[in-house]
Amino acid sequence: MDNYGAHEAQVSEGGEADLHRHLADCTKNPGHRSFIPVDTFTLDYLPESQRDLDLCELIKCVADLTVRVSVRMTSPGRPKFWPDSTLPYPCSNKNGGHLRTGSGKIRQVLKYEHTACRCDKCKQSEKLSDVWWVIGIQTATHVVYDDVEAETSNIRLFYDKKSSPLFVLDNVRVWSISVESCFEMRHLQ
Repeated sequence: MDNYGAHEAQVSEGGEADLHRHLADCTKNPGHRSFIPVDTFTLDYLPESQRDLDLCELIKCVADLTVRVSVRMTSPGRPKFWPDSTLPYPCSNKNGGHLRTGSGKIRQVLKYEHTACRCDKCKQSEKLSDVWWVIGIQTATHVVYDDVEAETSNIRLFYDKKSSPLFVLDNVRVWSISVESCFEMRHLQ
């Protein structure tokens, strides 16, 4: 497929780069210089013919569904090549632990009531919560390939500003995978 090899994720041996500090000097994509942080986005950034308050609010709401996915392990099950090609699969040459980050989006939020929560924190607690949530995240398979990688992953919500509160989801599991899909999407919980 045409999209094989067209992927993006940050791989780091020394930790993640500071998103806010490196935004201005990013040389990878010249368009990053005109990046508009979501908290400063207003009607004025839309073309005059599209300046609608509802559209502006929709853009801000959809931006809030974006998450940062951090993975600390590369699975031995990760393929060496994209399907039916000789193009190397991202990070197939990485072994073991290293930090890889990418983005994803919230696709589903499910609330469970009157059943015992299954998270690690509740399992170690004397009192299990009887109200809990499962949040479905969609990301690319080159970011999280399988449960081996998912188990070392966490999901950061609302990371747009340095002052954003730390809100991290863990206890990540894979729901489904499609490497063949042109979007290489994966659902996480």
